[in-house]
Amino acid sequence: MDTDSLRNCPPVLARFLGMVDGFANPDVDEFDRLTFVDNYQIPRARFVECITFLQSGHVRCLSELMETFNTLGGCAALDEFYENKLLEAAQKLSVNQSMRLLRLDNPLSPSENKLGLFRFEAHGHSWPHDDTWEVVGVLPQSTGLFWWRQKKSNYLQS
Repeated sequence: MDTDSLRNCPPVLARFLGMVDGFANPDVDEFDRLTFVDNYQIPRARFVECITFLQSGHVRCLSELMETFNTLGGCAALDEFYENKLLEAAQKLSVNQSMRLLRLDNPLSPSENKLGLFRFEAHGHSWPHDDTWEVVGVLPQSTGLFWWRQKKSNYLQS
């Protein structure tokens, strides 16, 4: 195994791989293969995922990788990766919630008019209207018809 390519190798794994001076040599079998993976009942594919992460930062299955690294004493680089994923998810959720709230205040069709702020009507492009109406979208599967909306406060004042 090319241990020089393992960036940010966790301390416990480094000891298992024989990369840390001052510790006993790692356990090996009669073919000089490291045995700690078998001793801890870690499937080979999962251990390969750990090495892949340390070499490239690639993660196939985060939960499996975390479980395997926890068995091997943890991994600060993976913890940082996970924290970044949580931050990204929180930011995405925040943006999605903002978009949902924006859509509630600014519906583009009757089905989105959950708060009942607008009156919607379907008309053609050249429909005569006053400046309280605005076109907001094309009707699905309809040629030449658009959704027009008017704020209910304007409608009630007219």
